[in-house]
Amino acid sequence: MSGADIQTYAFIAWMIASMIVFIALIAWALWPGNRRRLEKHGAIPFADEQDEARS
Repeated sequence: MSGADIQTYAFIAWMIASMIVFIALIAWALWPGNRRRLEKHGAIPFADEQDEARS
C-alpha cells in the first residue's frame, strides 16, 4: 500500500465522518424538543433592541 493509497483512504474516511457529524447537527437542530430553546437563543441579538425601546 503506497502513501497515495493511504492518503486517499484517509480523505474518504474524513469525508464520511464530516458528513455524519453534519447530518447529526442538522437532525439535532431540527428535533422538535429543541425548538423552544433554539428560538430563545435565536432571539438574543434582538434583546438589546427591545431593551432600548422600553427605555
